[in-house]
Amino acid sequence: MFAVAFAYPHAADRPFDMQHFLHVHLPMGVALCRRHLGIIPEKIIVHGPLADGAGAVPILSAMSQVWFRTRPEAETFLQLFAVPEAAEKLIADFPRYTCGPPQVLIGTVTELGDMPLLCDQAESRGLI
Repeated sequence: MFAVAFAYPHAADRPFDMQHFLHVHLPMGVALCRRHLGIIPEKIIVHGPLADGAGAVPILSAMSQVWFRTRPEAETFLQLFAVPEAAEKLIADFPRYTCGPPQVLIGTVTELGDMPLLCDQAESRGLI
């Protein structure tokens, strides 16, 4: 799996509108992706707000991960802002929920879901 991540900076004077992001921006983005690029993500995971270990002030208001089965699909998704209609709609929506455009990252996703197995591996390898 591959993910495109969007990291939204925190601004104390401009709260992030998570409800708008979840119920307006993301559905619009997925629909524009399907319409203009012919692909849709496998899933989207949203985190937020994100603070450092001390948990005081958030560093990021939100981070979303848009998951795809293949790297070519993830790279195609990155071309959405090259489509004039999609770029216009998405950019116009930024001020409705965030203080500015996100930082965009792409990478491989490795999902570890069997925690008992991980514990067994650590014990059998003498790691603990």
